[in-house]
Amino acid sequence: MRLPILALLLFAAAMALTDVSIYKQLRKLGHRWLTTAHIAVSAIIYIVLAVIAAFAKSQAGEEFFIMMMWGLFSAISVSAAKLIYMPFYAISMLPRLRQSRAMRKWRIAGIAIGAAVLLTMWWGAIVTPRQLEVNNVTI
Repeated sequence: MRLPILALLLFAAAMALTDVSIYKQLRKLGHRWLTTAHIAVSAIIYIVLAVIAAFAKSQAGEEFFIMMMWGLFSAISVSAAKLIYMPFYAISMLPRLRQSRAMRKWRIAGIAIGAAVLLTMWWGAIVTPRQLEVNNVTI
């Protein structure tokens, strides 16, 4: 059983639009190393998504299936942070419609909230499963 290809393509298209927007912002700011890092991370995510879409679950063993799930989780967590940032960027650009300066506070808030979401997702995936508390109950 393959993942729903249409859903994966729509997800990749939304991420491509987000990545292009972030790439343009970084180029405008002139941060060459950030632009390169963004391109590298985005390329890795797209390669992981392509590998996940190409392989069927029945073709792979359990280890490969677990690797696919972690790859999908990685792609979704990074993408969630980017997608959370984008509405804040759009709000920060609204004053430019009136020929005034963009509001930088909204962009900083979007970056902070996106980073918090990314860290929370990874904290929940890595640390929380090892802190289970089991209560034995007899009925």
